[in-house]
Amino acid sequence: MGPGCSTSSTATPSKHTSERAPIPAAVPQTSGQQLGPQMRLASRTCSMGYVTRSAISHFLEMHPEAPKDEALSLHANSDTSQSLYFWQLYSVLGTDRIVKIVQNLYARIAADDEEPWLRNAFTRLSDWEHHVATQAAFWLDAMGRGKSYHGGEYRLHFHHQHNACHVMTQVGAARWMHHMRHALDESDLGSDPRVRGTIDAFLHARMEKYAGEFGFQTGDRVYKSWCSDEWVRTGSWREAGPEPCEPKQCPVTGQVGDCEVRARQTSEQSTSSGSDSPS
Repeated sequence: MGPGCSTSSTATPSKHTSERAPIPAAVPQTSGQQLGPQMRLASRTCSMGYVTRSAISHFLEMHPEAPKDEALSLHANSDTSQSLYFWQLYSVLGTDRIVKIVQNLYARIAADDEEPWLRNAFTRLSDWEHHVATQAAFWLDAMGRGKSYHGGEYRLHFHHQHNACHVMTQVGAARWMHHMRHALDESDLGSDPRVRGTIDAFLHARMEKYAGEFGFQTGDRVYKSWCSDEWVRTGSWREAGPEPCEPKQCPVTGQVGDCEVRARQTSEQSTSSGSDSPS
């Protein structure tokens, strides 16, 4: 979920005194230009990074309907009726907005007293400034700014496997996505209406990749709103998070969900009891 490991990056925020929710200084960006229809947004210098090609390749495997020639361009089409892809997001958002999304994400995780196990998974490794810097570097690298996340996919997988494996789970993904959705809600995504959907598609592709690598399920628990009733707090929840509730299953029909047979039997028993009671 969150890239880590100590390596310099091109998006290194400044120091901040708050341990719970630091807001590092933004990096200056080039202002955009007004371009005509069917032209590429080329006001920013974009280039392939350490993870860009592999991230694009994985995305295209999941979305074979996407035109392959789009993988060759890191600049977005200025016509907003045309598709936008995550590797073109830097050309639209620039550095400031991408870094700010990450800042908002980790500010929320740092302040999460309801589910402190996720916050603790980060604080036991490093400070918040480090996590913001590395996550922002990964996003900038994947989104077309260039070589920002040194070590690429190998570094990312090593971190997840050796430092964060206890939260590379369904509940870890669900809570991380809960904070990411809210971070995106409160972030400045610019005026391009395609941006939010493009980021959502990027997050979906990455989560599916991590789910395959670490053997957890995604589905509604990860991609829909967080619901505490769907999780059971076992003895180890403070370290690794709660466990998913087993879905209700009808003993007669085998269907998952509320048992209509049981509900009907309960209703009939209730009616029968009512009819036997003295008037």
